Parts: sequence; structure tokens; C-alpha cells
Amino acid sequence: MKNLLVLVVLVAIVVLGVGLWRGWFDFGGKKEGDQVKANLNVNLTKFKQDKEEFQKILNEKSGGMKKKLAKLKDKAKDLTGDAKVKTEKEIEGLSKKHLDLQSKMKDLEEATEEKLQGLKSSIMKEFEDEPKGGKEDESKKPE
Repeated sequence: MKNLLVLVVLVAIVVLGVGLWRGWFDFGGKKEGDQVKANLNVNLTKFKQDKEEFQKILNEKSGGMKKKLAKLKDKAKDLTGDAKVKTEKEIEGLSKKHLDLQSKMKDLEEATEEKLQGLKSSIMKEFEDEPKGGKEDESKKPE
């Protein structure tokens, strides 16, 4: 129970920090005589803009994956032996990655402020692992 409470507090701190940094909300206040009035301003428009911008990036990545899959499938038709097996494994790995991306894109549509940052982190980490230029690195074997 104690661990759950600590986790909830940590998540709240992370959401607060990211929200302030991204401009989703801010704190303000003013002094009126002997009283100080504090307020919290939530910028839902900024959150929505960030979410839409990230969805656009993911749609572009998804389209690129589809094109690469189509090219690999065409290439595999003409191959034989080990080259065909290697290309089919690459197709299988890329297909799994594309399905995972599609699933996360659906999650993103329903994401709240708390979930958005977690989804962004996990998705961007996957793309960082991907070799530059869209070509498969020979040292990395598809699973």
C-alpha cells in the first residue's frame, strides 16, 4: 500500500513537471489586502495541440513503415534462399512494429495528460532504436 502511494505521488510530480514545462497549466496568484488568492490555469488547447502534433508525426512514421513493408514484400518475391529468409524475417519484424505502433496510436487518441507523456516516451524510444536512413543494420537481427 505504501509503495502504491509513493507511485501515485511520483506520477503526480512527473505530470505536474511535464505540464508546467509544456505549458499545459500554470500557477498564478494575486494579493488583495491581507489575502492572497492562488489559482491554477489549465490550458487544454495547448495539450490538444501537443497531442495532435504528435499524432501527425506518428501518422507519417506509420506511412513510412507501410511503404517500406510494401517495398520489402516486392523485393522478397524475386529473392531465393538465405536472402529471402532474411528479408521475410525483416518483414515480420517490421510488421510487428507497425501493428504495435497502430495500437499505440489508438491509445493516443484516448490519452489524458498523464498517459500522453508515457506514450510519447515509449514510442520515441522505439524509433531511436531504429537505424537511420530506414535501412536495417546488419548487426541487428529482426526478432
